[in-house]
Amino acid sequence: SKKDKFQRPDIETGRVYALRTNSNDPEVTKFGADFYKIGYTTQDIYDRIRGCKESPTFLCSDVVPVCTWDCINFKASGLEKLLHKFFRPAQVLIKVNAGGKSETATEWYNLPLSVIEEAVPLVISGEIIDYRYDHENRRIVRKRGRSRQK
Repeated sequence: SKKDKFQRPDIETGRVYALRTNSNDPEVTKFGADFYKIGYTTQDIYDRIRGCKESPTFLCSDVVPVCTWDCINFKASGLEKLLHKFFRPAQVLIKVNAGGKSETATEWYNLPLSVIEEAVPLVISGEIIDYRYDHENRRIVRKRGRSRQK
């Protein structure tokens, strides 16, 4: 049909992921199970985490992917950036010694996985602007004065 001529093909830009660390560093384990790295990659997640034991980004430890979201027709890096901004109250900066020098890992968050899973579709739909992350109560809440518009 004529309409099909003007449709653009879907373009995958990468994937956003949440992963868990197997680090036994007390500065990491004190956060318990609700401690995740939120990142993005344009490659396969397992290619991305290869060499994680040498990488301060991954706390120089084995990591386990727990969720991935393929990004179709929107930038994976943009989704990652928006999630980082939204979850800033839960961000944990971790100092890691790698190769004799100290580096800071910045993409780690102390929050429930279910909250990350709830936020992704809100970012994609644009509805995230009506919400904020309440770190004290560990949940996403509607901003005051915001009502759903359909």
